[in-house]
Amino acid sequence: MVLDWSTAQEIDNDYFEVQRGTENGTFEVIDFIPGNGNSHEVNNYQFTDETPLFGSNFYRLRQVDYNGTFEFSNIVFTEVPDDGRLQIYPNPFRDVINIKLSNQEKVISAVVYDLSGKPVLQINDYNNEGNEAAIDFHKVTLPQGSYVLRLITNRRNVVKQMIRE
Repeated sequence: MVLDWSTAQEIDNDYFEVQRGTENGTFEVIDFIPGNGNSHEVNNYQFTDETPLFGSNFYRLRQVDYNGTFEFSNIVFTEVPDDGRLQIYPNPFRDVINIKLSNQEKVISAVVYDLSGKPVLQINDYNNEGNEAAIDFHKVTLPQGSYVLRLITNRRNVVKQMIRE
């Protein structure tokens, strides 16, 4: 996602804070772009978000002066379609779940829930290798049955039902 903006002139412009938000209204700072201080000519800026979130993305700028005063830009919206490449297999499984991810995607956390919605396992031991990750259940006491896996990556939240044989 490429963001372009221009200023006609700048007075005491220290920097721009590039912020990305989601549908829940929360914004996070994803980069800082230095301003040109004092300028009476057009200045063009560009930022590329290499890892936009799948689904709705909202962007805004927070322009900050040397003295700390700031202004927000208008919010810009874009939709990034899910490429559908995330796969969780095998299902049913015995001891290992494999996860195939999209480019530049990494597992951040994983939680297993029983069918009543109670968390039964927080998984902190997964192996991110390139675009793949694995969750090893060898050392975990998890009876046979149906469960829900909530997987959080740097680009999305995924909920999948899984069955342990």
